[in-house]
Amino acid sequence: MSGVPAEHDDLRRRMARFLPLMDSTGHASGVLLRERLEFSRLFQTHSQEEQRAVAARAAAEPGFAPTAAAHRDQLDRLRTDYSAHIAHWPPAAIRDDAAGYRAAVVSLQRRFHELLAWEERHLL
Repeated sequence: MSGVPAEHDDLRRRMARFLPLMDSTGHASGVLLRERLEFSRLFQTHSQEEQRAVAARAAAEPGFAPTAAAHRDQLDRLRTDYSAHIAHWPPAAIRDDAAGYRAAVVSLQRRFHELLAWEERHLL
């Protein structure tokens, strides 16, 4: 999992850029939607690779299995909620309720930050 800290930094940078990007380009701009899509792709790739590494470690270290299971559960909940967020906030909904979208993004980003911090404490 040697590339994980750099990937976490990239995810954090993207999240930090997102809210100011909303303010400067409009809540449903093409730039913002492309950034959202790129973040989603990066998170999906990162989490799949990380999940494989966690599973391999759990197989090699039986005492690590409870930590791996907790990570899988936390990650699965976040993935499910993130998918629901994307489905709930297509461009028209974002345009119609910019404040609601912003609040939803802030809440979801908080959970992403919590997951990254948890991973760094328990997995690296």
